[in-house]
Amino acid sequence: MKGLQIIVLEHADKDTWGEVPNVAEAANWRGGHGLIPAHWQI
Repeated sequence: MKGLQIIVLEHADKDTWGEVPNVAEAANWRGGHGLIPAHWQI
C-alpha cells in the first residue's frame, strides 16, 4: 500500500456502495450517533 485514502460518504448508506470492491464501513453515524458529538453542537 502506497498511502491511505479515506472518503466519507455522508448520506450514502451501504445500499449505495455495498458492492464496490475495497470499500469497508468503519462507522455508521445514524440513529443518534453522529460524527460530531452532540455536546459539541450549539
